[in-house]
Amino acid sequence: MSTGKIFDTEEGSRKMKSLLDKNACTYQYVEVNQGHSWGNWRDLIDDMLIYFFGFK
Repeated sequence: MSTGKIFDTEEGSRKMKSLLDKNACTYQYVEVNQGHSWGNWRDLIDDMLIYFFGFK
């Protein structure tokens, strides 16, 4: 799960992170210094693909 710190879903993402922690769920959480934009997705797409498909 990722969220940007600039006009993004930071507050909601932190609440979800708290719920996942309380329920001992396995996940990755990243906060980036960007907003909800294509640049943000482009920067994170490699990490997402590796997480879900194990490619390196």
